[in-house]
Amino acid sequence: MKQPFFYSAILAGATLTCGDARAATPIIDASLLLWLDASNSSSVVMSGADVTQWQDQSGNGFHAIPTANAPGFEAASSINGQPAIRFTAGDGMVLPDGLNVTRPYTAFIVDSYWGAAHGRTLQSRDLNWLMGKWGNRDAHFAEGWVSLLDDGSHSVAIGEALGSATGSEYYVNGNSADGTNSLAAGPTAAPGRLGIAAGGAFSGEVSDADIAEILIYDRVLSSAEREQVRTYLGEKYGITVFNGNTAAVSTYSGADPGEGLDLNGIFSYAVNVGGGDAGLAGAADFTSQGTLGVSIDAANTIGAWGGAPNLGGSAADDVLEAATHSIRWDVGSTPPLTVDLDGLIPGAPYELQLLFHEPGVNPNRVFDVFVEGELVYDQFSSALGQTDANNGAVLTYNFVATDTMLNIALSGLY
Repeated sequence: MKQPFFYSAILAGATLTCGDARAATPIIDASLLLWLDASNSSSVVMSGADVTQWQDQSGNGFHAIPTANAPGFEAASSINGQPAIRFTAGDGMVLPDGLNVTRPYTAFIVDSYWGAAHGRTLQSRDLNWLMGKWGNRDAHFAEGWVSLLDDGSHSVAIGEALGSATGSEYYVNGNSADGTNSLAAGPTAAPGRLGIAAGGAFSGEVSDADIAEILIYDRVLSSAEREQVRTYLGEKYGITVFNGNTAAVSTYSGADPGEGLDLNGIFSYAVNVGGGDAGLAGAADFTSQGTLGVSIDAANTIGAWGGAPNLGGSAADDVLEAATHSIRWDVGSTPPLTVDLDGLIPGAPYELQLLFHEPGVNPNRVFDVFVEGELVYDQFSSALGQTDANNGAVLTYNFVATDTMLNIALSGLY
C-alpha cells in the first residue's frame, strides 16, 4: 500500500511530499548471472589465510576458485573499511567455464587499489577485455578502449560496464566515463570466460587490489535498474554515486484532484514550515513546524512573503495558499537548509514532493537538492515548473527508507 509522507516546507514558497519508491537492493531476477559479495562471510571459504572459494550468490553455482596464488580476506579493507577479497601481486581467481559472458551484458565491480601494483581487477580469460582497474586508473577495455580515466582515479569506485551488440558504455560511481563510445558504437568484444586479477589472460598485469563485490547480468539493464544497483552499492560501501537528476519536475496549479498534486493516502507528516496550523488539504493536515519528529534549520525565515498565491477557490486550495506564503532560504551552501523527519519505517517506500512557489518566477534562485546525502536534483529552480504567480513547481522523488530518520538538504546557490 502506498505510504505517502507529506511535508510542507515554505522554501521560496515551497511544499514537500513523500511516498512510493525504489529499493536499495540489487536487481535479482533470471538475468543475474553472477553475484560475488565479500560482505557475506558465509560465501568466502578459507583455508588458513587463503581464500579457497568465493561462492556465487546468484544461484547459478559460478564459484570463483584461486589460481596457484590464492588471495586473502580483509575484514576491514581499503574500501571504506568494508570486507573484501585482497589480491596481492600475483594472486588470482578464475570463474567456471560455464560462465561464458556474451553480449548483451551489464557488469558492476566495487574495487580499490591498496598497494603498489596497479594492474587488472576483473578481466577475460579469452580476449583483451577488462573492467575495474588498470594502470593506476579506473578503466574499461573491450579489444579497444571504452574508458581510461587519466585523472588518477584509482581509489574506491563502483565500475559499471554496459555491452550491447553494437557498442559499449562505462560509468564510474554513476558518472559517464566512456568518452565518445556508446551502446550504438565502439568496441564490441565480449567478456567470455572470466578471471579476477591475475586469473585472466593478462596475468602479468597484476594488482594489489581489494574487490568487495561483482554482479553480472546477461542483458543491458535499464537506467532505473542500474540506478537501483549503484544506489545499493553506494550505500553499502560508503561511496557517493551520482544518479543524475533522479527527481522529476512538473507543475501544480492547486490542491484539488487533477491539479498536479497527490494529496491522497496516509501521511506521516503535513507541516506548515512557515507558520501555524494551516488546515486540511486532501488527506494532508498541515500543522505547525513544531510538530514532534520534525527538525528544520535555515538561515532566513520570512513570513507572509510577497503575497499569497491564488491557487483557486476550494477549501483545499486555501490551505495550500496559506502553506506556501512564507520563505525559508539559505544563500550559499554552508550550511544548507536542512529538514530531518523522524519516525519513518525502514524498508518502506515513500514519495517526496517538494512544491515551490514564488510570487514572481525567478530562474536565478537555485537549489541543489539532497536526500539522505544523495544529490537528487542538480540546480533546481522553481522556474522549471512554475509559469506564473498562480501555479508552482513540484519536484517528486521516490525512495525507500533506510532508517527511521529522513534527511533532506537544500543548498541555496543564488
